[in-house]
Amino acid sequence: MTDLRKSGMKPALIVDHLIGVYCPLVAADAILSDKQNADRVRRFARLVTDLAYVPSDPDEVDVLVQTALPPDLLSQVDQSAGRAGLSRDEWIERSIKRQLSVP
Repeated sequence: MTDLRKSGMKPALIVDHLIGVYCPLVAADAILSDKQNADRVRRFARLVTDLAYVPSDPDEVDVLVQTALPPDLLSQVDQSAGRAGLSRDEWIERSIKRQLSVP
């Protein structure tokens, strides 16, 4: 994201570029259904759009991390997030911060 911004690319083109690079990666995952492929691309698009349209602060830049989770684990994450009244991403971020604060 930083490199694309520095090159003068506008946010809309950054989003288009990143989605264009991401789509073949998702399509190559033969385990996913068409619906799962579409869901992953939509989620990625939302994330990169949020990042592309936020003015970058040189002191702190968000980093997008994607990781595959088995469906059972993802279900547990979603249930825990729901009980906490948080989105999946908020719950994961909170859990990571909590784990890192433990010596």
